[in-house]
Amino acid sequence: MSRTAAIQAAFAPAHAEKLNAFLRQARQAVATSASVQVVMGNEACDADSMVSSLVHAFTASAVPVMSVDRDQFALRCEVSALFRAAHIDVDALLFQDEIDLAGLHAAQKLRLVLTDHNKLKAALAPLDASVVAIMDHHDDLGAHGHVTGSSRDIAFERTDAGGRALVGSACTLVAERSLSLEPLEATLLLGVIALDTMNMDAAAKKGTARDQAVLDKLDALSLVPRHDLYVWLVEEKFSPDNWSRFTFANCLAYDYKRFESSGVSYGSSAILVPLPTFWAKGESPLAQLEAHRARLGLTFALVQSMVHAVDGPKRQLLLYCPDRRLRDDLVAFLNRAPLQLTPLDALGEPAVDAFDQANIAMSRKQLVPLLDGYLATLPKM
Repeated sequence: MSRTAAIQAAFAPAHAEKLNAFLRQARQAVATSASVQVVMGNEACDADSMVSSLVHAFTASAVPVMSVDRDQFALRCEVSALFRAAHIDVDALLFQDEIDLAGLHAAQKLRLVLTDHNKLKAALAPLDASVVAIMDHHDDLGAHGHVTGSSRDIAFERTDAGGRALVGSACTLVAERSLSLEPLEATLLLGVIALDTMNMDAAAKKGTARDQAVLDKLDALSLVPRHDLYVWLVEEKFSPDNWSRFTFANCLAYDYKRFESSGVSYGSSAILVPLPTFWAKGESPLAQLEAHRARLGLTFALVQSMVHAVDGPKRQLLLYCPDRRLRDDLVAFLNRAPLQLTPLDALGEPAVDAFDQANIAMSRKQLVPLLDGYLATLPKM
């Protein structure tokens, strides 16, 4: 039996009956309830955001909303595969283009819980007053200052090296708060925490003691052994077959986050193919990258690549900044930062700066606080 078949065989439709019934009821509640509590992950809508918002909403009797449009769900290969295997009714899930959050806010019906981020994306910024709770493991950006105390659970500590997350996954925070979990929900959380922490691989430096404690608890409840689930999810996430179907634009949109710092807007796309493979997907990659930057109103764009090679994880970094002076400043900063960069010439495009990154532990989560701190030292643009 293949690994995929074995994973699928571990799930039965009965395991998902309660969750699916809840999802259908949650859809109805949006239209009929006097007050709606929505749980929503970050704009990248990765596995951590989707599962943390789904499971927390289920345990809190709230409404989970996936923070992308429905037609973008297929790009989340590992989550799509996990939900299919688990018999989760994807048709019953609510996506951001299927709910009028602004209308609920205007009617004073919205209570918004953020998971896996602590600042609403720009398009949702007017909903600030509706934010009632935050569960996150990224640098605290200081937004939604009215959310305080235990309602503001941001498990991140700033350091001179950019900071460190106190947990490797927002799903860890959800599991810590959950007094009891059904086997299906435990399995979903287990898989994502294992994925986010690289299954507690010490070399990756992704997991913490809090993650390990939660994994131990979830292991006893899970429908699938952690190692088997982790290996399968990694295969789905990094599948060359899946990524071969992605266009250049799909890659940029797959795990995209926008940041604002000191008057500078920039975007970061995390991809799971080598930079040369990504670059080759574009018929006119530089023109497409410039169109992406201009359409989103960005000063510069980053693309961060990670792949699982035979000898371990590999990272690469691309910078595109049409402002020559800022570009030079950013390249100098990146070379000083603890990324351990060496130039990558394989793209053959002088308008972008590409690097191999030896420090695989330095992800977007660690780079962004350093980058924001640097941008704050520059003259206002």
